[in-house]
Amino acid sequence: MTLYQKKDKSYLSLFEELELYLNESKAYKDPSLNRESLALALGTNRQYLTQAIQEGCNMTFTEYINDFKLNYSRRLLSENINMPIDEIYINAGFNNKSTFYRLFKQKYDLTPKEFQKIAISQHSHPHKN
Repeated sequence: MTLYQKKDKSYLSLFEELELYLNESKAYKDPSLNRESLALALGTNRQYLTQAIQEGCNMTFTEYINDFKLNYSRRLLSENINMPIDEIYINAGFNNKSTFYRLFKQKYDLTPKEFQKIAISQHSHPHKN
C-alpha cells in the first residue's frame, strides 16, 4: 500500500478522530485522563494531539477536555434533576467541586445550582407547543 492510498483511507483529521473518540468512549469522564493516554488511544503522540486541538478549536488540551466535561454535566443537570450536584461533577470527571463550579459559571454564566433550578422549573412546567 502506498502512502497516498493509506492517507486516502484516513479521511478524518486527527481532531475529527478525537471528537468522535471522546463522544463515543466518554473518556473525558475519567479524571485521570491525560495527553499521553489520549494520544496513545488515538495512535498518535501528545505533541500532534495538542496541535490538533489548538488548530481544531483554538483551546489547550485542558480547556478542551473540560469543555466536554461541562457539556456532559449540563446534560446531566438537565436530564437528571434529582441527581445531587456532588454526584454530577464526579460523574463528569471533575476532581473537585470548586473547579467545577468556577468553570461552569464561566461557561454558562450560571452556577450549577442555578442551572438545576431552571431545569427543575422547566420539568414541572413544560412549554406548550
